Amino acid sequence: MNVQEATAKALLIDSGELAAAQQAGDVLAANAAMMDAYNTDVRPLLAELRAEMGLAPDPVAAYLASGYGEEISSGRKEGSPGRAGGLDTDGRRHQTTASERLSTLRSRWWSLTAAAARSARVRSGRACPTTRRTGPRPRRAAAG
Repeated sequence: MNVQEATAKALLIDSGELAAAQQAGDVLAANAAMMDAYNTDVRPLLAELRAEMGLAPDPVAAYLASGYGEEISSGRKEGSPGRAGGLDTDGRRHQTTASERLSTLRSRWWSLTAAAARSARVRSGRACPTTRRTGPRPRRAAAG
């Protein structure tokens, strides 16, 4: 539902007003055009659209009323948590420590940073895309 709300808000942006503000270099007017759409409550519009399509206006309420969650959880073996992530083998939620979260964050940050830097070097021609070597190719010494 978050994606539907974000898409609906994006479609509400007054593109003419935004383009005019961008051409004029008016940052505040451009921000106002964006924020007008962002601050619009689109939930009633989405509920109406779902009803017109023959769907439940509130998908979460429809899911809970369907009993599907209970049906699939009752079909599991006793003590099996299913495919829920973040659970220990005994079915309790795994508590990560601050150092584990920080380590994961650092690892992801360095991976993204290295990939972005490599991509920038390749685009600028300062790196060979296949070997990831930076700078000009080394010249071979003349055989003597």
